[in-house]
Amino acid sequence: MTKSAKSVRNKIAIISSLLFLVVLVSMSSITPNVLAAEPQFNNPTFIGVNPSNRVFVSDSHNDRIQKFSKTGTFIRKWGTPGTGDGQFDIPIGVGVDSSGNVFVGDSGNNRIQKFTNTGTFITKWGTFGTMSVSSVMVPFG
Repeated sequence: MTKSAKSVRNKIAIISSLLFLVVLVSMSSITPNVLAAEPQFNNPTFIGVNPSNRVFVSDSHNDRIQKFSKTGTFIRKWGTPGTGDGQFDIPIGVGVDSSGNVFVGDSGNNRIQKFTNTGTFITKWGTFGTMSVSSVMVPFG
């Protein structure tokens, strides 16, 4: 399930289809859930929710994906800036399939990357191009 994240001053408020509220915070206090300094955001854009209700956030300008419990507890992050496997250049989209695999729209690298729900790289597809079958231009959402 993929949802658009409402990003206001690098904070995310998510209301899932299960009607729970998760608030992920960047270095400030806000209720109902305040997180430690670890999950700082720089332009979070989309979220994905896996079958276990884990929340994945595309943290675009930090070039990474962050994973949280359904109550907002930070679990892990993965990704660094770059063009290699598991690296990102402005990941603006994230989605999760029914098996829990995470798909990231790596917009600056014009590709989609697939990961396990723990962040292990599985595969990638897409290249920048001129409308060929493998061409991808700024994937998101």
